[in-house]
Amino acid sequence: MSRKRVVPDVICSCCGKQYHPHYMRQALASEHYCSQQCQLEGQRRKPDAICPICGKVFVRNDDRKTYCSRSCADESRKTYFGDPVRKDAVKKRERRNRMANNGHHDIITLDRLIMRDKNTCHICGKECDKNDCSRNDSTFIVGKRYPSVDHVIPLCSGGTHTWSNVMLAHVSCNSRKGRNSTPPGHPF
Repeated sequence: MSRKRVVPDVICSCCGKQYHPHYMRQALASEHYCSQQCQLEGQRRKPDAICPICGKVFVRNDDRKTYCSRSCADESRKTYFGDPVRKDAVKKRERRNRMANNGHHDIITLDRLIMRDKNTCHICGKECDKNDCSRNDSTFIVGKRYPSVDHVIPLCSGGTHTWSNVMLAHVSCNSRKGRNSTPPGHPF
């Protein structure tokens, strides 16, 4: 003689009402719904999340939503981008990504570039001074005549980090040049 299995009462995952499911597989499911309306509502509703800024529990309407409100998202940006170490890390990551997206890149060292370009700034034509620098605690401070790697066609304009696109320039000349593409020997 077969024994009939007793289906236990369960609580609806959407409205919290206790109900008796018709089949055992409904009782064993991870989510229980007392009606089709609750099932549709439950499937539309995303799981609750906790805002990392204020700690408030909120319902996600979108899987990518991280903060409960616009003000918490703005506060997060202030905290993240207000930190100079993070800001520097973001800038370096963006620069590496631009270099990678522009194609092949070479390993370029300042010493090898100084040897190749005979220690002469390609923008003003004057000699660079590698000793025009100082150290303050853990900070490396360079002077105006310190040599730097100048991308003739800037990385932001699609230039590559290759030997054919880099030339030696003073830090001050390179800073004045900025993102402009300049023919060699053109003073600013």
